[in-house]
Amino acid sequence: MDNINNSIAQVSDAVNEYIPVWKLRSLAESATNYVMNYTEPEAKVREATNEDQWGPTGPLLSELVRYTNMYTTFGEVMGMLWQRMTQDNQGAWRRVYKSLLVLDHLIKNGSDRCVNSAKDHLYDIRSLQHYQCIDHKGKDQG
Repeated sequence: MDNINNSIAQVSDAVNEYIPVWKLRSLAESATNYVMNYTEPEAKVREATNEDQWGPTGPLLSELVRYTNMYTTFGEVMGMLWQRMTQDNQGAWRRVYKSLLVLDHLIKNGSDRCVNSAKDHLYDIRSLQHYQCIDHKGKDQG
């Protein structure tokens, strides 16, 4: 039994040494997108609003702007953005923060319909004024 535990520990160490954690998270996100049958625009919104420590990249934001200018993909982008921002966001302060960053960018650079969508969801945005997320160190991240 000890040999098996040692072997598992060695494999785990080898995986951690060669595959960074962000890459594993990226693979998990890709699997989730496939299983949940998300469209490419929805997957891009999920990528832009993930829990990584860095913000959405410029090329990714530009791609989302392009999607908002297309009639067929506008609803997919904004629908996923509102879902990421307002649903199941307890403890996911980075997702909320990044969603607001993406919304700000889309209002400034995207289709005029982004402004109308933000006006339609003003109640959801205002509900975030009282958003709180206390991390494990007791710091309010919200």
